[in-house]
Amino acid sequence: MANLGKVPRIVFASLKGGVGRSTALCVVAAHLSRRGQRVLTIDFDLEAPGIGSMLLDEQELPEYGLLDYLVEAGLSNADDGFIAGLIGDSFLGSGGARVSVIPAIGRRTLEHPENALAKLARAYLDVPQESGAPRTITDQLSDLLARYDAFDAYDVVLIDGRSGLHETTASLILGIGAEVLLFGLDQPQTYQGYRLLMGQLIQYQSGTLDDSQDRITFVHAKASDSLEARSEVASKFQMLLSPSAYLSHVEALPTEQLTENDFELDWQDTSDLPDDEAEETQVLYVLEDTRYRQFDPILDRKILDARSYAATFSSLLEFIDSIVMDPLSDELEDQSL
Repeated sequence: MANLGKVPRIVFASLKGGVGRSTALCVVAAHLSRRGQRVLTIDFDLEAPGIGSMLLDEQELPEYGLLDYLVEAGLSNADDGFIAGLIGDSFLGSGGARVSVIPAIGRRTLEHPENALAKLARAYLDVPQESGAPRTITDQLSDLLARYDAFDAYDVVLIDGRSGLHETTASLILGIGAEVLLFGLDQPQTYQGYRLLMGQLIQYQSGTLDDSQDRITFVHAKASDSLEARSEVASKFQMLLSPSAYLSHVEALPTEQLTENDFELDWQDTSDLPDDEAEETQVLYVLEDTRYRQFDPILDRKILDARSYAATFSSLLEFIDSIVMDPLSDELEDQSL
């Protein structure tokens, strides 16, 4: 599926917290800003928000956040003033192009925390429409992204997705035409969980992973310096995108419910697969780096200096450049003709 917006959209997602997903998003935002890209970051992890507190000084926190937008969108059409008011400008912009942040939680909710859980419950509700088809939370996010596309104020959108196995994770992957980075540690529960997620994607796409596979890239978090060790882990992640690893299991299962017992963790030898399935997909990595265990760029802004993160995040940043910078180069070339 092609990108649905005018600018690249990149989703950062994971099954568990503590894998450095939000940290990686902040690093990518800093990197792109230094390269002259105007960045919009959105915290879609409503239940464990973090981007706002990582990238916004307290005085820059907007009155409303994404949670408020989702509640408001369920009641009425939010006007342009409300949409523009969701944004706070990050300190990262002082060293490059603008970096804007839509936090999950705005100042109003922080001042009245007793309303937060009620808002959260309402945010996930589908909104009835006269046509009969409900507007889902993914529809509402898509509408918001379209509004910002119309402003023509950003070159890339980075979205911090929620952790865990949830239907909104699958719909976020399929519903907004984004490139999706799935972060995970080299642990059995990582592979098992992502098998469940991929099984859900198969159901959405009538038994094929082909459409979404082109937009999904796994990121081996806290990876070893050893090339041999990273290669072994990469082969496990690559198998998660092989349709043959799922179809024989899924066809025999009831479609109502998938559980962790529906899939076995037996790694196949890709040498026996057809040529089109034997082709390896790229697996990125972020190196283990103790400096990022207590990540707080508000207190330690040097942690987002290029000299600090260049080596640790090099694999990820090269991939991001291929997504964001190449389309920009093509656009500039077209304008010069």
